[in-house]
Amino acid sequence: MGIEIIKDGETAEEAVEVALEELGVERQDVDVEILEESTKGFLGIGNKSARVKVSVRPEILSGAPAEESQASAGSMDIPSTESHEATEGEMELAETASKFIKGLVTKLDIPCEVEPSVQDGSPSVMLDGEELGLLIGRRGETLQAMQTLLSAHISRHAGHRVYASLDIQGYKERKQESLEGLAERIGQKVASSGQAYTMRPMSAADRRIVHMWIKDSPGVSSFSEGQDPNRRVVIEPD
Repeated sequence: MGIEIIKDGETAEEAVEVALEELGVERQDVDVEILEESTKGFLGIGNKSARVKVSVRPEILSGAPAEESQASAGSMDIPSTESHEATEGEMELAETASKFIKGLVTKLDIPCEVEPSVQDGSPSVMLDGEELGLLIGRRGETLQAMQTLLSAHISRHAGHRVYASLDIQGYKERKQESLEGLAERIGQKVASSGQAYTMRPMSAADRRIVHMWIKDSPGVSSFSEGQDPNRRVVIEPD
């Protein structure tokens, strides 16, 4: 699911600027469709505002491809559980992240609770509520897109790159456990059969989870092949 909003303004450019401010992105990050041009009536009577639809481009939502060993702004990594006492500045960023996500879900007309926190020094937002599957999307794609957009917004607000985390009803933890279980079963099968196994295409974040699990599994190793979005993990015997 993409992210888009519709805005009115005295001119189309004014409406676009309002949309960019709300989305927290730059002009080059969006596509603009002019729904209605502004018109001026006689003696100010019958003036009509411009209306535009501003859509965040897919490549911005998906994030730039990342190597499995590196963290990216749009990754689905599980935040560190190490103890960290949040500073005032970190809490301020978390509140900014919460406000931004509240704005997004309001535009999408999906009621939910938004809870900000600080995880290992980085802003984190957890969503809870009923029927939030639409926000997670197929294999977590919508959640990852929203997290990428959130990180871009927070980085712009902070003036430097910030990795912000977004989760919905503990989805990331459940997904990590599922991927680790799958990697363990396939690793055992490869080790016993001596035959390599190619997994389905995965995001960079999901591939990292598999690679980290296989790294500590005896008798097998892993690597990635192909190009995104069809890049896959191959598990092979040592």
